[in-house]
Amino acid sequence: MFEGPRVRKRVVTTRRVVPTWAIWIALVIVMALLLLWAGYTVWLDYSGFEKKTAWEWLDLVGISAAIALVGWIFTRKQRERDVSLALEQAQNEALRAYLDQMSDLMIDQQLGRARKDKDSLEDQVRQVAQARTIAILMGLDGRHKRRPLKLIYELELINKGDNILDLKNAGLDHADFSECSLRRAHLRGADLRVSDLSGADLRESDLTEADLRGADLRRADLSNTVLTKANLLPYDERDPERLSPHRLARTNLSNEPLRPRKLTWRDSRILITKGREHWWPTVTELTVTNLSHAVLVYAQLEGALLGGSNLFHADLRGANLTKANLLQANLKEADLSGAVLSGVNLSGADLTNAQVTKDQLKETESLKGATMPNGQKYEDWLGTLGGQN
Repeated sequence: MFEGPRVRKRVVTTRRVVPTWAIWIALVIVMALLLLWAGYTVWLDYSGFEKKTAWEWLDLVGISAAIALVGWIFTRKQRERDVSLALEQAQNEALRAYLDQMSDLMIDQQLGRARKDKDSLEDQVRQVAQARTIAILMGLDGRHKRRPLKLIYELELINKGDNILDLKNAGLDHADFSECSLRRAHLRGADLRVSDLSGADLRESDLTEADLRGADLRRADLSNTVLTKANLLPYDERDPERLSPHRLARTNLSNEPLRPRKLTWRDSRILITKGREHWWPTVTELTVTNLSHAVLVYAQLEGALLGGSNLFHADLRGANLTKANLLQANLKEADLSGAVLSGVNLSGADLTNAQVTKDQLKETESLKGATMPNGQKYEDWLGTLGGQN
């Protein structure tokens, strides 16, 4: 069985992690301070510190420390470059090996071709190909996952309705698939968390129950795509399982922060939460699913979870959103002409300048706290209609 290269991945935790280098620097400073204290107190008769001036200390310690620090930084950066080059080489070799193995299965073992004599060998070949594909995807970093996915797509192994391989729960998360053409691809249940799919062509693809939390789908073409029960909720790097599919049955989305107040701070986001007496900033890594300017014409979104997602100026004409959850979603300037909104939860959603009719809005399950197309809050908008819902 092929085993992909081992790749170091960032460990996500809810606790504060102190870097090793910071601990060493703190330890050196503490030791230096203890030495100075002992030299001026306990060992004063032997140290001769009372004769040292500030300039002498700077000449003795400061310059030496600066040279040592520069040398340490240079060594550290050189080591990081060496590790990066080694990982790059290992992943390229793994990709070449995967290509050779798949070529062997396609040519010698006739993977994907109908056999004259049906036997168990055909299933075994398919299982080997699936295992090798999952192994390579789990072992590669986000930048290198594009090539194996494009390979099996071009080999017509993940065609919608006639797929040979199944990528359910395969490691496609945090990958770069920007502007990738995957039309009519079979991606049911695929793990695409925080993947870059901006500008991708996913027309008529099957993304049923796919995990798309935090994915970047800006300007992607999802016309006639099946997204039934897909998870497009925000993704929290510090608590990845918080809105995962297996926990949603026990999660009340109304109590979850889906649209945090975002302030960049060292690659993190700051969520402002109200305490008993003050507003307290809490560091979070909440990434909202971005569907701004995406084309979702006639997309199948029944039961999809779109809470907190950014659908600014999205084209949703004729889309089927039956019983979808759009809690706190951004639908500013979205085109919902002819969309089915039966049973949709639009509580807290922003529909400013959205193209949607009153008859469509009457079919929704909830509009509590939503901003209506004319800019009014739902409760005030009801008053202008004379109390009609």
